[in-house]
Amino acid sequence: ESWGPQWRIGATWLYLSASGDPGKNEEIRSERLDPARVVELDRSYVPFGAGLDPDEPSPCGPSDGRGLYSRCVAARRDFHVDPYGGLSFCGFVRDGALRCDLRATPFAEAWNDVLPSMAEKVQAGPEYDLRCGACDLRRDCAWCPVYAYLEHRDHSARIDYLCRIAAENRRSREAWERDHRRHYRIGGLTLEVESDRPFAASTFHPKFELFRVAADGPADISFRHHFSLPELEGRDLGREVHRHPPWAVSKKGRSWIYRGIFSDPTDTRVHRFMVFNEGHTRGRIFSPTSELFDRGGLDSLALLPSDQIILARALPAFGGLFVHASGVIMGGRGLLFVGPSEAGKSTIVKILEAKAEVLCDDRIIVRKGPDGFRVHGTWNHGEVPRVSPASAPLRAVFFLRQAGENRLERVEDPAAVLRDLLSRVVRPLVTSDWWEGALEVAEALIREVPCYDLHFDKSGRIA
Repeated sequence: ESWGPQWRIGATWLYLSASGDPGKNEEIRSERLDPARVVELDRSYVPFGAGLDPDEPSPCGPSDGRGLYSRCVAARRDFHVDPYGGLSFCGFVRDGALRCDLRATPFAEAWNDVLPSMAEKVQAGPEYDLRCGACDLRRDCAWCPVYAYLEHRDHSARIDYLCRIAAENRRSREAWERDHRRHYRIGGLTLEVESDRPFAASTFHPKFELFRVAADGPADISFRHHFSLPELEGRDLGREVHRHPPWAVSKKGRSWIYRGIFSDPTDTRVHRFMVFNEGHTRGRIFSPTSELFDRGGLDSLALLPSDQIILARALPAFGGLFVHASGVIMGGRGLLFVGPSEAGKSTIVKILEAKAEVLCDDRIIVRKGPDGFRVHGTWNHGEVPRVSPASAPLRAVFFLRQAGENRLERVEDPAAVLRDLLSRVVRPLVTSDWWEGALEVAEALIREVPCYDLHFDKSGRIA
């Protein structure tokens, strides 16, 4: 268990003997576990990114033709040689017709010519078409032609034991997805959150329910929570590119590795560990315990002080920016009020809340779509707790200027607008590619959306 949540020991189900010996096979059948126990020990859908894409073909079975092993052969990256010099694309293959004698055939010829020719050697029979090939449990089943051959000496045959495991796997997977996976919609993007521990109604702050959606296709951004820290001693974590508490960040290959560090340089403990892909669209988040998760009422889906460390990093690739701003929808038009802390972002929202739908008073997402820029609400609020997942076409950007008067001035100088806007863009881990994406979005926004200096007092007349 100390190795982590995905540990497993031994085989959870047993295929029959290659020799076909009736006595051995009867003994193996008697040792087979109950299907529910098999799934309990080896949940094939639990590892991160789990579950086969329903639009993807099954890993076993015919491809475009009728060959039962066509996918196996097409995907081969290795080979198996038995004690008699028989070469095949799979170590489980026991049919002599699917092995090439290396004592009589050079390896290059066997690899380049003979193995590819095996793709269509065993054709799918009528039983496959009627049963496994047409079964709606196929995505949850471990059936493979080699197992069918070992079970029945028929590559197309159904294996009743695997059918029962598949049904249990489907039931258990659906329960797992219901309790361990949630989807949210923010900035026009679908965010998928998975957890080793089941979610409860109280896990996250109630505001997140406004953004929660049903699963509908693949997620744009996804991450998974684990509740034990991996063993880091002696591991190559790549090249460190940033160190400033609370994070030390390293780059290894196409992965970004975050270690949560303490401000005391003599304290070498790691309080959080995260691994994300290049674009921060897929990640794993490791917490030392589940105490915080179990306590509930969390203000961040990522169990961090803010989700913007992930969202702000990923958004430019989707044509968006995370901005220090408040936002409202007024008459169907999205309005963005940009400024630093104490600039009046919450004040302007309070002034306008009787006339407009409040999106958020502290952090807003702007994102370019086919019909131009839109403004999106977020859950990262400040003084005003009202938030909304709504969005609207962005019709104006206002730079807040506290004053003793109320007036609006169009800012025509693009350089001035860019300076004010970029200083309010939420900057996570920044790299050259992130800046290039952010600048491209900002420059397009300035060209398309009118920007103003908004001078206002607290009288409310600016409304």
